[in-house]
Amino acid sequence: MYIHTSFILYHHKSMSEDDLLMTIASCVNQKYMPLDAESEVIILLDGVTSGELPLLYNIIAKRKNIIIVDSNETLTFPGAMWNYGFSISRGKTVCFLWTGVFWMKDSLYHLNNIIVTGGVQAAYSRVRYEQINHECSHDVNEAGVYQPEEPWLEVANILPLSYTLFTREAIELLGGFDIDISMSRVIDWKFMIKVNHLCKIGSLNGSFIPARQSLASIQYGIEFENSLDQNIKTNISVAIVSGIHEASQVQLCLNNYFEKIADGSSIKRKAFLEENINPNELKDYDIVFFVRSRYENAMPVAKYCYENNIKTVYIIDDNWFCALETYPQLGNQIGPNTIYFQNFILLISTVDYVLVYNDILKKDIEKYNDNVILFPTNINLDYFSKTTSPRNNQTINIGFAGSTSKIQFFTPAFNALEKIMDKYENVNLFFKGITLAEQLKKYGSRIKNTSYSFDYKKYAKEVSEWNLDIMISPLGETKYINSKCPNKYLEITACGAAGIYSENEVYKKYIKNGYNGLLIDNDEDSWLGALELLINNEKLRKRIISNAEKEIKGKFDTKVILPQFIKLLKNITKKKVKI
Repeated sequence: MYIHTSFILYHHKSMSEDDLLMTIASCVNQKYMPLDAESEVIILLDGVTSGELPLLYNIIAKRKNIIIVDSNETLTFPGAMWNYGFSISRGKTVCFLWTGVFWMKDSLYHLNNIIVTGGVQAAYSRVRYEQINHECSHDVNEAGVYQPEEPWLEVANILPLSYTLFTREAIELLGGFDIDISMSRVIDWKFMIKVNHLCKIGSLNGSFIPARQSLASIQYGIEFENSLDQNIKTNISVAIVSGIHEASQVQLCLNNYFEKIADGSSIKRKAFLEENINPNELKDYDIVFFVRSRYENAMPVAKYCYENNIKTVYIIDDNWFCALETYPQLGNQIGPNTIYFQNFILLISTVDYVLVYNDILKKDIEKYNDNVILFPTNINLDYFSKTTSPRNNQTINIGFAGSTSKIQFFTPAFNALEKIMDKYENVNLFFKGITLAEQLKKYGSRIKNTSYSFDYKKYAKEVSEWNLDIMISPLGETKYINSKCPNKYLEITACGAAGIYSENEVYKKYIKNGYNGLLIDNDEDSWLGALELLINNEKLRKRIISNAEKEIKGKFDTKVILPQFIKLLKNITKKKVKI
């Protein structure tokens, strides 16, 4: 048996669970296909989780080849969700549809036959919608009767995405869907214009399939563009204020996005060191981002912004409220009795918004500010490029990148690595950012150890060029650690390595044990067992890497999160932004 077709099904929270079940049934009950061909249904839940859909949960427990992707803060709206669904799909052909679209039992047979016999990359037929948003989508009865001319497609949504079957190669050629959330109501229209332009397509002059509503009539609850026109261009000036040691956070939280925006965009930015900034330098800026600011010089800057009606956003990715429970050595830097902590509290209490990346931290910050935004974590995959230089295929490279502040959690993993090095002569170790443990120094040239880098791009380039097979992330479980972002999961995957993670609340949210990583107890035996498992099972390593890479590219890549960042700037400034 093989997966012939993947039905990639978008379900918005406003849609009916009963309609969802009927749509699934219409997909899985297709007839007349080859006996060894199966279909899969990938259900993409937007704004709702499977736990809130009890009937759906009961059905999938009884059926194979039904995959559910739950809603989360990093994966919303049809464009990004369909891209992710395609990245995990297995079918030779694919269809993108939404709840309330009901294929006939012979639909797949006829559309597939057109592709096979006609030598085309896609085949479509006709849909009749019960609900239509007439500004954006139209029911054109001739769809499927003739090949429409391109000018007609610019003025009417003629080709129905929800009743089109594609070859896998066609979607790879097209590069997926637009991820700009402002285009969500017309994303099917925009995509099918591209299909008509780039692909050879065939049509079925068959009966209409029924559909409850067009994509354009879904009530998302936010303002969208009503056409394919670009947004009105308005200049926005952004200032970034941070300490001298916060370069990595500035890169991850802000510059990743700004560097993806075209040079001709309407967004301009400049960075300032809070240690020597003059508030008057900010007079022409619309937004000031304070990145982990806690020094005295930041205080008059915040006051100046308030007095001159400049919007302010504080960015924090560490839970300083409970840092000393995990790292008492940081008492002089961020202890509750220090001036730095008091400045931090004053800043988060007075800025317009606070941007965080973890729900535990969000709850703590909300005690001081009503406008706390939980934003998804991102990673710019362009900075990570695995080397193509040849090496001994029998060699296993194991890596670790971190900081000495967490060293109290590393001992079990490092003890296990010592046993691994004694047992497996083909293993090499790579470390960055820590003082090498005494028991590992004896392995000489089999170990590479480099210092911490404040330049994130150089860090990413160096670690990815180590060509690692396995990376480890040993951490404890405290409130401080559980308030962090899943950066290590993103970076390990970007390096092309299979990750082993000690179990805590952060990793449990993202790692499915044995699927996109190994999740273990932070003790020596568990580390030893997990390391040996991946060393001796190349197939498992590759499967973990493949699954993790699909998730990272579909949910966390900077270009996937970028539309949400643009939306954030729009909402803060109340201006429209052209990118």
